[in-house]
Amino acid sequence: MGAMQRHALVLAVVALGPACDDGSPGDGPSQVRDAAVGVYHLADGPDTVNLELSEDGTFRTVQHGCDYDGGTQGTWSVDGEELVLVAAGPGDQLWREGVCPSACFSWPYIGPEGEGLSAAVEELRLTEQPDGSWAASFFDPSQGRDIVGQVVAPGGLCVTCGEGKSPCEDPFSHDQWAND
Repeated sequence: MGAMQRHALVLAVVALGPACDDGSPGDGPSQVRDAAVGVYHLADGPDTVNLELSEDGTFRTVQHGCDYDGGTQGTWSVDGEELVLVAAGPGDQLWREGVCPSACFSWPYIGPEGEGLSAAVEELRLTEQPDGSWAASFFDPSQGRDIVGQVVAPGGLCVTCGEGKSPCEDPFSHDQWAND
């Protein structure tokens, strides 16, 4: 093989990169993506917020309280070691005019005084934690600040009005008014 052919072969290998993703530790984004698929719930708060991340890169949320419910859907992608969730459009909860841009969703959190707040979130970022949960971060435009460190834990969580919260298999079809 001549010198020109060897250089061309080396350039082709460098340009194309490895032939496959073998699951080794250097494959960060694919490992994050594989680890992410599933159902999760927001660990803190008076009501329940559930999140489902699907293999096809879509997500959906459902929020249940005894005085409201709602949810949204959108897409998620991997950005380095984080998941980025972006709504496909406005969620199905009611918004004051001008609060929710064309694509956002409601994400509740506990404020600095212990009060329950909710943000019109355009982008939610999740960072995987060693225990299998995710740390959520987002910007709350109504408060003008970043919110970081919320725990999004594995599994579904349902609320039954008058009885409290408990783990459940399918929080997306749960009726919070049923006492069964």
